[in-house]
Amino acid sequence: MGKANHVVVLSPVWEKYFLTDMNCSKVSVVNNIVEEPQTPQIPSPDGKVRFLFLGILVERKGIFDLLEAVKIVARRCPDRFSLTVGGGQGEEERFKKLIAGEDLNTYVEYAGWLEGQQKEEALAKADVIILPSYAEGTPICILEGFVRHLPAISCAVGGVPDLVESGINGILTQPGDINAIAEAMTEYINKPDIRKSHGEAGYRTAQQFLPDSVADSLERIYTEILDKS
Repeated sequence: MGKANHVVVLSPVWEKYFLTDMNCSKVSVVNNIVEEPQTPQIPSPDGKVRFLFLGILVERKGIFDLLEAVKIVARRCPDRFSLTVGGGQGEEERFKKLIAGEDLNTYVEYAGWLEGQQKEEALAKADVIILPSYAEGTPICILEGFVRHLPAISCAVGGVPDLVESGINGILTQPGDINAIAEAMTEYINKPDIRKSHGEAGYRTAQQFLPDSVADSLERIYTEILDKS
Protein backbone atom coordinates (compact mmCIF):
# COMPACT_ATOMS: atom_id res chain seq x y z
CA MET A 1 0.00 0.00 0.00
CA GLY A 2 2.85 2.34 0.79
CA LYS A 3 4.22 2.04 -2.73
CA ALA A 4 0.91 2.74 -4.45
CA ASN A 5 0.37 6.06 -6.23
CA HIS A 6 -3.36 5.61 -5.81
CA VAL A 7 -5.66 3.12 -4.09
CA VAL A 8 -8.98 2.37 -5.75
CA VAL A 9 -11.88 0.99 -3.69
CA LEU A 10 -15.50 0.11 -4.47
CA SER A 11 -17.42 1.99 -1.79
CA PRO A 12 -17.10 4.94 0.65
CA VAL A 13 -16.92 2.58 3.63
CA TRP A 14 -13.72 1.08 2.20
CA GLU A 15 -12.40 4.53 1.33
CA LYS A 16 -12.67 5.51 4.99
CA TYR A 17 -10.98 2.28 6.08
CA PHE A 18 -7.95 2.70 3.81
CA LEU A 19 -7.55 6.39 4.63
CA THR A 20 -7.72 5.91 8.41
CA ASP A 21 -6.75 2.35 9.32
CA MET A 22 -4.24 1.79 6.51
CA ASN A 23 -2.92 5.39 6.38
CA CYS A 24 -3.11 5.54 2.59
CA SER A 25 -2.52 9.03 1.27
CA LYS A 26 -4.66 8.88 -1.88
CA VAL A 27 -7.83 6.80 -2.10
CA SER A 28 -10.71 7.07 -4.56
CA VAL A 29 -14.01 5.29 -4.95
CA VAL A 30 -14.61 3.78 -8.38
CA ASN A 31 -17.94 2.03 -8.66
CA ASN A 32 -18.47 -1.54 -9.69
CA ILE A 33 -19.76 -1.86 -13.23
CA VAL A 34 -23.21 -3.14 -14.10
CA GLU A 35 -24.37 -3.66 -17.66
CA GLU A 36 -27.73 -2.65 -19.07
CA PRO A 37 -30.00 -5.73 -19.24
CA GLN A 38 -30.24 -7.65 -22.50
CA THR A 39 -33.55 -9.33 -21.65
CA PRO A 40 -36.71 -7.30 -20.92
CA GLN A 41 -38.53 -7.94 -17.65
CA ILE A 42 -41.12 -10.73 -17.82
CA PRO A 43 -44.37 -9.99 -15.95
CA SER A 44 -45.48 -12.55 -13.39
CA PRO A 45 -48.05 -14.79 -15.12
CA ASP A 46 -49.94 -15.55 -11.89
CA GLY A 47 -49.50 -12.24 -10.07
CA LYS A 48 -47.12 -13.68 -7.48
CA VAL A 49 -44.29 -11.47 -6.27
CA ARG A 50 -41.03 -13.17 -7.23
CA PHE A 51 -38.03 -12.75 -4.93
CA LEU A 52 -34.56 -13.67 -6.21
CA PHE A 53 -31.50 -14.60 -4.13
CA LEU A 54 -28.13 -14.87 -5.88
CA GLY A 55 -25.11 -16.01 -3.91
CA ILE A 56 -23.14 -18.77 -2.26
CA LEU A 57 -25.19 -20.95 0.09
CA VAL A 58 -23.45 -20.12 3.36
CA GLU A 59 -24.54 -18.62 6.69
CA ARG A 60 -22.89 -15.24 6.09
CA LYS A 61 -25.07 -14.69 3.00
CA GLY A 62 -28.16 -15.04 5.17
CA ILE A 63 -29.71 -17.80 3.08
CA PHE A 64 -30.78 -19.85 6.10
CA ASP A 65 -32.31 -16.78 7.76
CA LEU A 66 -34.16 -16.21 4.51
CA LEU A 67 -35.68 -19.69 4.62
CA GLU A 68 -36.97 -18.98 8.14
CA ALA A 69 -38.45 -15.71 6.89
CA VAL A 70 -40.17 -17.55 4.04
CA LYS A 71 -42.00 -19.70 6.60
CA ILE A 72 -43.37 -16.57 8.27
CA VAL A 73 -44.38 -14.92 5.01
CA ALA A 74 -46.05 -18.13 3.79
CA ARG A 75 -48.41 -17.94 6.77
CA ARG A 76 -49.16 -14.26 6.14
CA CYS A 77 -49.39 -14.29 2.35
CA PRO A 78 -50.14 -17.85 1.25
CA ASP A 79 -49.70 -18.49 -2.47
CA ARG A 80 -48.82 -14.86 -3.21
CA PHE A 81 -45.04 -15.06 -3.62
CA SER A 82 -42.13 -17.25 -4.63
CA LEU A 83 -38.40 -17.31 -3.98
CA THR A 84 -35.88 -18.41 -6.58
CA VAL A 85 -32.45 -19.25 -5.19
CA GLY A 86 -29.60 -19.04 -7.66
CA GLY A 87 -26.63 -20.28 -5.73
CA GLY A 88 -24.22 -23.11 -5.18
CA GLN A 89 -21.14 -24.28 -3.33
CA GLY A 90 -21.12 -23.83 0.42
CA GLU A 91 -23.77 -25.78 2.29
CA GLU A 92 -25.77 -26.85 -0.72
CA GLU A 93 -26.85 -30.21 0.72
CA ARG A 94 -28.04 -28.61 3.96
CA PHE A 95 -30.05 -26.12 1.94
CA LYS A 96 -31.68 -28.85 -0.17
CA LYS A 97 -32.61 -30.88 2.91
CA LEU A 98 -34.16 -27.86 4.59
CA ILE A 99 -36.43 -26.91 1.70
CA ALA A 100 -37.51 -30.53 1.33
CA GLY A 101 -37.93 -31.28 5.04
CA GLU A 102 -39.79 -28.07 5.86
CA ASP A 103 -42.12 -28.42 2.85
CA LEU A 104 -40.80 -25.16 1.44
CA ASN A 105 -40.77 -26.47 -2.12
CA THR A 106 -44.14 -24.79 -2.67
CA TYR A 107 -42.46 -21.41 -2.31
CA VAL A 108 -38.76 -21.99 -2.94
CA GLU A 109 -37.26 -22.95 -6.29
CA TYR A 110 -33.61 -23.96 -6.26
CA ALA A 111 -32.08 -23.08 -9.62
CA GLY A 112 -28.45 -23.94 -8.84
CA TRP A 113 -25.55 -21.70 -9.72
CA LEU A 114 -26.64 -19.27 -12.43
CA GLU A 115 -24.41 -17.71 -15.06
CA GLY A 116 -24.78 -16.06 -18.44
CA GLN A 117 -28.18 -16.35 -20.08
CA GLN A 118 -29.64 -18.39 -17.22
CA LYS A 119 -28.83 -15.62 -14.78
CA GLU A 120 -30.16 -13.02 -17.19
CA GLU A 121 -33.47 -14.89 -17.45
CA ALA A 122 -33.76 -15.29 -13.67
CA LEU A 123 -33.28 -11.54 -13.23
CA ALA A 124 -35.82 -10.84 -15.98
CA LYS A 125 -38.43 -12.87 -14.08
CA ALA A 126 -37.72 -11.28 -10.67
CA ASP A 127 -39.64 -8.55 -8.88
CA VAL A 128 -37.35 -8.07 -5.86
CA ILE A 129 -33.68 -8.83 -5.16
CA ILE A 130 -33.07 -10.20 -1.67
CA LEU A 131 -29.67 -10.62 -0.01
CA PRO A 132 -29.84 -10.69 3.82
CA SER A 133 -26.07 -11.00 4.32
CA TYR A 134 -23.96 -10.69 7.46
CA ALA A 135 -21.00 -9.30 5.48
CA GLU A 136 -20.71 -7.73 2.03
CA GLY A 137 -18.61 -5.44 -0.09
CA THR A 138 -20.58 -3.90 -2.94
CA PRO A 139 -22.95 -6.66 -4.10
CA ILE A 140 -23.21 -6.94 -7.87
CA CYS A 141 -26.56 -8.73 -7.63
CA ILE A 142 -28.17 -5.65 -6.05
CA LEU A 143 -26.85 -3.50 -8.90
CA GLU A 144 -28.10 -6.08 -11.41
CA GLY A 145 -31.52 -5.74 -9.80
CA PHE A 146 -31.43 -1.94 -9.73
CA VAL A 147 -30.61 -1.67 -13.42
CA ARG A 148 -33.75 -3.76 -14.04
CA HIS A 149 -35.97 -1.49 -11.89
CA LEU A 150 -36.07 -3.99 -9.01
CA PRO A 151 -35.99 -2.93 -5.33
CA ALA A 152 -33.66 -4.70 -2.92
CA ILE A 153 -34.01 -6.22 0.53
CA SER A 154 -30.63 -6.49 2.22
CA CYS A 155 -28.75 -5.83 5.46
CA ALA A 156 -26.91 -2.73 6.66
CA VAL A 157 -23.42 -4.23 6.34
CA GLY A 158 -20.26 -3.32 4.40
CA GLY A 159 -20.93 -1.23 1.32
CA VAL A 160 -24.65 -2.13 1.13
CA PRO A 161 -25.90 1.10 2.80
CA ASP A 162 -23.97 3.04 0.15
CA LEU A 163 -26.25 1.38 -2.44
CA VAL A 164 -29.53 0.77 -0.68
CA GLU A 165 -31.38 3.66 0.97
CA SER A 166 -34.00 2.05 3.16
CA GLY A 167 -37.45 3.32 2.24
CA ILE A 168 -36.15 4.85 -1.00
CA ASN A 169 -34.83 2.10 -3.30
CA GLY A 170 -35.10 -0.88 -0.98
CA ILE A 171 -35.43 -2.02 2.61
CA LEU A 172 -32.49 -2.62 4.96
CA THR A 173 -32.61 -4.87 8.02
CA GLN A 174 -30.04 -5.90 10.58
CA PRO A 175 -28.21 -9.19 9.96
CA GLY A 176 -30.04 -12.14 11.47
CA ASP A 177 -33.30 -10.27 12.06
CA ILE A 178 -35.62 -12.86 10.55
CA ASN A 179 -38.79 -11.03 11.53
CA ALA A 180 -37.58 -7.84 9.84
CA ILE A 181 -36.77 -9.77 6.67
CA ALA A 182 -40.27 -11.24 6.71
CA GLU A 183 -41.77 -7.78 7.29
CA ALA A 184 -39.86 -6.39 4.31
CA MET A 185 -41.01 -9.23 2.06
CA THR A 186 -44.60 -8.79 3.24
CA GLU A 187 -44.51 -5.06 2.51
CA TYR A 188 -43.43 -5.62 -1.06
CA ILE A 189 -46.09 -8.30 -1.53
CA ASN A 190 -48.89 -6.15 -0.13
CA LYS A 191 -47.83 -2.78 -1.52
CA PRO A 192 -47.10 -2.96 -5.26
CA ASP A 193 -46.95 0.84 -5.55
CA ILE A 194 -44.08 1.00 -3.06
CA ARG A 195 -42.37 -1.90 -4.77
CA LYS A 196 -42.60 -0.04 -8.07
CA SER A 197 -41.42 3.33 -6.71
CA HIS A 198 -38.47 1.71 -4.92
CA GLY A 199 -37.57 -0.09 -8.14
CA GLU A 200 -37.59 3.15 -10.11
CA ALA A 201 -35.36 4.77 -7.49
CA GLY A 202 -33.03 1.78 -7.74
CA TYR A 203 -32.77 2.30 -11.48
CA ARG A 204 -31.74 5.91 -10.91
CA THR A 205 -29.09 4.72 -8.45
CA ALA A 206 -27.75 2.28 -11.04
CA GLN A 207 -26.93 5.02 -13.55
CA GLN A 208 -23.67 5.90 -11.79
CA PHE A 209 -22.57 2.25 -12.12
CA LEU A 210 -22.95 1.98 -15.88
CA PRO A 211 -19.74 1.49 -17.90
CA ASP A 212 -19.43 5.03 -19.30
CA SER A 213 -19.75 6.62 -15.87
CA VAL A 214 -17.18 4.27 -14.32
CA ALA A 215 -14.80 4.75 -17.26
CA ASP A 216 -14.85 8.52 -16.68
CA SER A 217 -13.86 7.97 -13.03
CA LEU A 218 -10.95 5.72 -13.99
CA GLU A 219 -9.79 8.14 -16.67
CA ARG A 220 -9.62 10.98 -14.15
CA ILE A 221 -7.48 8.87 -11.79
CA TYR A 222 -5.06 7.77 -14.52
CA THR A 223 -4.78 11.34 -15.82
CA GLU A 224 -3.98 12.66 -12.35
CA ILE A 225 -1.30 10.01 -11.77
CA LEU A 226 0.33 10.53 -15.18
CA ASP A 227 0.31 14.32 -14.82
CA LYS A 228 2.29 13.99 -11.60
CA SER A 229 4.80 11.48 -12.95
